[in-house]
Amino acid sequence: MTCLNGFFGYPEGWNWPSLAEALLRDSTNGAVGAFMSTGMTEPEAQRVLDQALFERIFRRDYRTLGRAISYAKQELMANSVALGETGKTFLLFGDPAMRLKVPLPTAPTAPTGQVSGQSVTLTWGASSDANGTSVAGYNVYRSTTPNGPYTKLNSSLITNNQYTDSTVQSGTYYYVVKSVDTDGYKSASTLEMTVTVGARSVGDSGGDGGGGCFVSAIAN
Repeated sequence: MTCLNGFFGYPEGWNWPSLAEALLRDSTNGAVGAFMSTGMTEPEAQRVLDQALFERIFRRDYRTLGRAISYAKQELMANSVALGETGKTFLLFGDPAMRLKVPLPTAPTAPTGQVSGQSVTLTWGASSDANGTSVAGYNVYRSTTPNGPYTKLNSSLITNNQYTDSTVQSGTYYYVVKSVDTDGYKSASTLEMTVTVGARSVGDSGGDGGGGCFVSAIAN
């Protein structure tokens, strides 16, 4: 993630290939792809772009290379228009449709909630490990503030795709789910699901008694 590693402006006959070209052309010890700058760039912009790329791959579970790079460049532009110009110099030498074999299980799909009285039942989609086989199980986490900090609710791995939280009271809760492979590695979190639990107010359908509970939002 530094200047000129992808500079390819020299003619072929000059024999001054860039680092990107050298890696791609080496048939025995090379690279399947390279994301490098074709010109001079600012160190601060390099840092933001690099951090955003790793964030998308390892914490947001973006495993398609082109998609992860696209979002990293958007993050760079959102940080600063001036820094965003650096993103134009960085090119992917390789296939944007390439799917990375990240050594972590995939994140489950965002949970959905079904409520009954003072309990919340979460359901989510299945995950796989880095090799495409089933994961060992799942952990469910809850917080009383958006984006954590979260507390794990289950004492042992959940081996199906559902969990019922019967410890809620009146208030708003935020849930995420992570998958766990057989080696104990955890996936990125799902999107956060927001649930509000509370008593019905006077005048609501069904009278003024009893408790109510509903899912209010699924957050990015």
